[in-house]
Amino acid sequence: MSAADLDRFVDLPAGPRLCYRTDGPDDGVPLLLVAGLGLDLTSWPQRMVDGFTGYGFRVVRLDNRDIGRSSVIGTRSPGRLRQLLARPRPDAYDLADMAADTHGLLEHLDVDRAHLVGMSMGGMIAQTLAARHPDRVASLTSIFSTTGNRRIGQPARSTLARLA
Repeated sequence: MSAADLDRFVDLPAGPRLCYRTDGPDDGVPLLLVAGLGLDLTSWPQRMVDGFTGYGFRVVRLDNRDIGRSSVIGTRSPGRLRQLLARPRPDAYDLADMAADTHGLLEHLDVDRAHLVGMSMGGMIAQTLAARHPDRVASLTSIFSTTGNRRIGQPARSTLARLA
């Protein structure tokens, strides 16, 4: 059986189809791993997943929308002016939508409460889920992530000037 044979899918009410995998015992404590921008569910090292399952966790990994085997949404990227002005396209999705996707996956799996681990943008998705549904989150671990505040995690003006 190949690793791709372990993939499962859920069609969410909001539209996207998510690909996910579960590892470990069905009755294990749920641990949701949320990958970052451009990373699919295989980005989590298998040794790490095996370590968690060895401690009895039920590990759930997902492909966020527009990555891996999940739905491709098809929204065009914002132009340079929109990026410079930090103005998203009106048809774009955001972290709240991606957190809603993650919440929908938990609902689909009948998980009332889970430990969340997010890396990079996945940490921001996990933070958003925790803020909107704190009763669903047993703990939150954010790895090399940020809060989403536009003033935090930005390059220094001198760096931007060099890049320009």
